[in-house]
Amino acid sequence: MKKLFLLTTFFMVSALFAQQATNTLEGVFTTKAKDELYNPLKFDGKGRVTIGEFDEVGYEFTERNDSVIIFVEKTVFIFKKEKNQLKGISDWVDKKVYKSNLKSFENKPQSDSKLAQRANWMAQNYDINFKNNASYLFDFDEESLIKKLKENEAANAKLCKEGFDESCKVVFAYKFADY
Repeated sequence: MKKLFLLTTFFMVSALFAQQATNTLEGVFTTKAKDELYNPLKFDGKGRVTIGEFDEVGYEFTERNDSVIIFVEKTVFIFKKEKNQLKGISDWVDKKVYKSNLKSFENKPQSDSKLAQRANWMAQNYDINFKNNASYLFDFDEESLIKKLKENEAANAKLCKEGFDESCKVVFAYKFADY
């Protein structure tokens, strides 16, 4: 009985901290820095953000917990949500603050199942290909590095089989490098 209680408590606490990824952030965020290249950030509430006045294409983003991750070219911009602000915590946007005219962030539920799936794939993509990966290039010996690269390739192959196009591109890059 005690084990059942502990297990139930563990899952309840885990559920509180494990938040699904979303991509419903909507609004315009600006910074007062005059020389800022990445200003404004315009989120469409459907997984796309345009950066700068003349950007028409937009980039994909995902939100998880209090973080917003924007996939820009071959890197990511990471922001922490705080009141009505996005505070940069990654390269290129570190210590930059973008403010919105909104009073606070609304955590809108994802009503489109395809967009919800895309948000989750983008979060997994970040975890596999970006999160903590810079250090393994220098921290591992050659054998461990090869093992880690194979693990990343396998994780991307799994997402590719599920239908996530970005992971298919990564798998192709791994295969091309092997060739």
